[in-house]
Amino acid sequence: MGAILAAQLARTPLVATAGQQDMRHIADDPLLTGDLVNLARPAVKWARELTHPDQIPVLLRRAFRDSQAAPTGPGFLSLPVNIMYAATSADSGRRANIELRTITTAIDKLAEKLRTFSPGKLTLIVGDEVFSSRPGRKRFGRLKAG
Repeated sequence: MGAILAAQLARTPLVATAGQQDMRHIADDPLLTGDLVNLARPAVKWARELTHPDQIPVLLRRAFRDSQAAPTGPGFLSLPVNIMYAATSADSGRRANIELRTITTAIDKLAEKLRTFSPGKLTLIVGDEVFSSRPGRKRFGRLKAG
């Protein structure tokens, strides 16, 4: 928890994992078990526990992506031993292209992708990166058309 709290204060993108008891034995309250997700939640941006082996690639990607998204900070993933030993046929999935640098570095790629969507079928969620990509510009100043 000390490392997680330090990462939170420093806004360090970190993914902390912790082993959890076999979920089939949780009702017996075995030694070294606990509600790890709720224990970590106050100090992290995102916390989850695996409940099925097929979730491993999805939740790992999510943990790393969320820890690196602004504002950066730690994420947490609880790994029950029975889930970690189980076999899965899940693949790592299609790689997402998430541009974390300023928007100007990928504007041509973005324009090309936007042309493939039908009108009314797209929503853009824009964060602080748009404002921070233009040094010296007033953050809440008027936007000029053109």
